[in-house]
Amino acid sequence: MVPLGPLRKNLAATVDALQQVFADVAARGGTLPLAEAQLSFQVTASGGVQLIGTGQVQGTRGLTLTFKRS
Repeated sequence: MVPLGPLRKNLAATVDALQQVFADVAARGGTLPLAEAQLSFQVTASGGVQLIGTGQVQGTRGLTLTFKRS
């Protein structure tokens, strides 16, 4: 069982960091602005979160977060 306290803390910190990345990308503008991002994470037994690269997705359980521009 994954401890929810550390998972909540680590996931919140990861999402906060991603929000800043998305803001930086959006500020660049351009003809094709970022409208949606989908990221997959592996959840460790200790409640950590690790970004999963596309080559690592097979056979890995985790969660996928989709961020959409409103």
